[in-house]
Amino acid sequence: MTGDDLDLHVRSCRVHVHRWGSARAPLLICVPGLTGTTASFEFFGAHVGSATTQVLAVDLRGRGASDRTPPGSYGWENHARDVVAIADELGFARFSVCGQSMGGSVAMKVAELAGDRLDAVILSDVAGRVEPGIGPVVADVLAQLDESQASRAAVDEDRAYTWTQDPYVRWQHLTMPTLLLRATREMRAGAGFVIPVDDVPVFRRTVPRATVVEIDADHITINSHPDTVDAVVAFLAASRDAPR
Repeated sequence: MTGDDLDLHVRSCRVHVHRWGSARAPLLICVPGLTGTTASFEFFGAHVGSATTQVLAVDLRGRGASDRTPPGSYGWENHARDVVAIADELGFARFSVCGQSMGGSVAMKVAELAGDRLDAVILSDVAGRVEPGIGPVVADVLAQLDESQASRAAVDEDRAYTWTQDPYVRWQHLTMPTLLLRATREMRAGAGFVIPVDDVPVFRRTVPRATVVEIDADHITINSHPDTVDAVVAFLAASRDAPR
């Protein structure tokens, strides 16, 4: 399934999205990581998008084909408000959200701001604090940043916003069915994990409607793993039948 491209005007900003599946199906908005674009969800969207699930991947403002906006217009809250505005623009009072890496932090911010509108949340290899060795890996990635794909100013502002947030407080907003996908391979040998193994039982205790699935992939490849697709399809089917 190849899907189609759309440009939406939300909150005085043009946001580029790519859709897989039926435009009439329940909406799942997918948010990439710090430097990601809609391409981060190509495999995912092509296999999850269907007659029963509309997968809509987003180029966050400052990324891909979306507008570069002024300083002060980034940060998880602004991205989260864009996600809600996308649902509004498409006419969906209710929707689900999936986020990879920083996109998962944006998804949790959506849960904080508009949790009563969410049918489900999917977190792709993000939960609380990362292990110490992840920082140098991210720094290496950012040193090779392609500014045609992600604005340096946008990335820097989003990273600065990260340090203003308590990564564990946000779990309290996950009152809806929530799927946590954890990559069991390190980003780089010896670097550790984005989701420390000790955080998993804490997440289960804190998020009452949590499902946790471990995926034999790393942080970058988790979205393109067949087990991720299987877990998401099963989770979405179950969440549609869950009480709200």
